Amino acid sequence: MFTQNPTLIKLNRQDLVQALQRKKQLSGKLDSKAETSSATIDHVEKHEQYLDSIKNKDINSRIGLVIRTAKKLGIKTVAVYSQADVNAMHVKMADEAYLLGPATSSESYLNQEKICQIAKKSNCNAIHPGYGFLSENADFCEKLQKLGISFIGPDPSAIRAMGSKSESKNIMIAANVPVVPGYHGDKQSPDELRAEAAKIGYPVLIKAIKGGGGKV
Repeated sequence: MFTQNPTLIKLNRQDLVQALQRKKQLSGKLDSKAETSSATIDHVEKHEQYLDSIKNKDINSRIGLVIRTAKKLGIKTVAVYSQADVNAMHVKMADEAYLLGPATSSESYLNQEKICQIAKKSNCNAIHPGYGFLSENADFCEKLQKLGISFIGPDPSAIRAMGSKSESKNIMIAANVPVVPGYHGDKQSPDELRAEAAKIGYPVLIKAIKGGGGKV
């Protein structure tokens, strides 16, 4: 079974204008000192959706590569998708495809129960989690193990270790890998942190030890 992360990355208008200016400069159609015209802005607006489609195609292409490889090995492929991805490439390429739910990620690509139900219904014995979302979710990985379904990716302990900035840093330290000085202790009171900051030396950066993994 294959899922995907449909998130798009859009450049802001200024980035798009600069990109278009650069393209025209290289083709000799725009002088380097020329000002951006309203026509150029209109051109940018018309191409914003096009750029979204390019990014979406790039994500679909990576999933498509996995599906093509599976087919070459004689492995049946099953895709899941949200309403926003009805016409996505991975949906068309898979042998079977099932609708997860609305476009909202919490009701589709993060819906673990629905994904597991579809996996059992379609007799899947392995799940490729795609990119982002459940690909970094150790609980989902463990849930699949209990169902006898293989998770194509790291085991739960590795996901948890690398999902925690402090734990991953401790692993690097144990392996004698040079790391940026810092404090990752359990004592987190303002006084303790102030004392540790003085040892490290200012300026210091305070960050949450966990993040990512497809938050709702």
